[in-house]
Amino acid sequence: LDDEERALLVDWASGDALEGDEATATAAELHTARLADTDVDMPMPFEHTLQPDEEGSEYFCMVPDNPVTETRYITGIDVDLGNQKVVHHMCLFVDYRGNAGSGYGVSDPSNGFQCADPIIENDWLPLHCWAPGMEPVEFPEGMGMEIQPGYQLVLQMHYFQDDPSVTETDFSSYRFRTTDSVEREVFMDIV
Repeated sequence: LDDEERALLVDWASGDALEGDEATATAAELHTARLADTDVDMPMPFEHTLQPDEEGSEYFCMVPDNPVTETRYITGIDVDLGNQKVVHHMCLFVDYRGNAGSGYGVSDPSNGFQCADPIIENDWLPLHCWAPGMEPVEFPEGMGMEIQPGYQLVLQMHYFQDDPSVTETDFSSYRFRTTDSVEREVFMDIV
């Protein structure tokens, strides 16, 4: 920003950051890009009723059914939000030991489990994380992430709601574009 732009922001913040005149406001631009050619859907295994803490936040993990029956490579990733009012972010992991929830004291993860950040199970490799404003991921031609039928997938949902006294539910899902082979394999990591 130049000096004039910085001064404008400082003046606005110093003046209690007033909202401005609704009559002259422009509508927010929403990202609406979608992958139209996905071939694999992976919904949450059940509709989740939020149980937010006092601040309105909840981290909830679940183990969705692995949707592939043979080794595939993900070349595109998109999400379908069930309740966009409360989904803050969602992350998809592979649990290489196949014991999701064990680090949280859960022996049967079929009903999901509370999994506050940061992730404490260090055998989870991230496949994707989504947050508001992100568009679908499309890898360059010939590149993709391997997903095998034996992988245990873990979906971490972070929810936030302004009024925790209101009952909210969510049923979000991931959608993938896949292929049977790639020239170069892609790996994700959280930095």
